[in-house]
Amino acid sequence: MDIELKNTEAYLEGLIEDMIEFTKGELDRSRSRGGFNSAITDLGNLANSLKKAVDKSNGEFNMEGLSYAHAIDDGTDGGYRPPLDKMVGWVSRKVKTLTDAKGKTLQRTESNLRSVAYAISTKIYRRGINKTEYLSAIAQKYNDLISSNISEYLVEDVLVDLDTIMIDAGYIRKGNTYELKK
Repeated sequence: MDIELKNTEAYLEGLIEDMIEFTKGELDRSRSRGGFNSAITDLGNLANSLKKAVDKSNGEFNMEGLSYAHAIDDGTDGGYRPPLDKMVGWVSRKVKTLTDAKGKTLQRTESNLRSVAYAISTKIYRRGINKTEYLSAIAQKYNDLISSNISEYLVEDVLVDLDTIMIDAGYIRKGNTYELKK
């Protein structure tokens, strides 16, 4: 017995599209990030990677993106040192005021950018990356939306296919009622 879930599928697909836009907004929102406030978005690669992934044959409706989104969400343990060149680029884009370990403001020279980038990568190596839990909050929000709204779409789909469902289950229709075949 195949029930067509057109309304339910349309609801879920629309919800995934909404979740992608909401996630992009969350990536752009400024938040505390280990001693400074900054948006998660840097070059926009993560936001631009977000896409809807639907496999109706398996009932899967997902949002997909670059895998490092989970490292930002969950944080990381130490033991990994980001490449210094990438860290220099990140520091030059993200860190507005360079300071040394004593809090003294530094000029934005290539040497100072490299020094700060090295210090940050060393801290990441020793302590890891603090978690942001932005994906966890988004997942909870959309799971709650699905839990509270999905039944109305499922009921609508079942009502459209009620005759087929009942007949396939062994009933016959008699007017506005169904009776089990004998």
